[in-house]
Amino acid sequence: MARRRKLWRSLDRLAESKSAAADGDPARPHSARDVDSPCNGYCRLMLSGLCRDCGRTLDEISGWMRFSPERKQAVLRAAATRLQDSR
Repeated sequence: MARRRKLWRSLDRLAESKSAAADGDPARPHSARDVDSPCNGYCRLMLSGLCRDCGRTLDEISGWMRFSPERKQAVLRAAATRLQDSR
């Protein structure tokens, strides 16, 4: 139950950050090098702790907005491999 609350708080922060960036909030300027999130807004965590849709872990989902573009690319590559291995 606590894990689910943590996920929802993380998703709320992610949505707020995306909204602020879209509104041109100077606190979060959009970088041309920034990598879009693979999130579709509907996380379905498997028992393995991975999202069934994007292949990221809960820590990767919640930390996405703080990650550098290079780290985001690394997460996307790892997530793609995880998804392929889980199917």
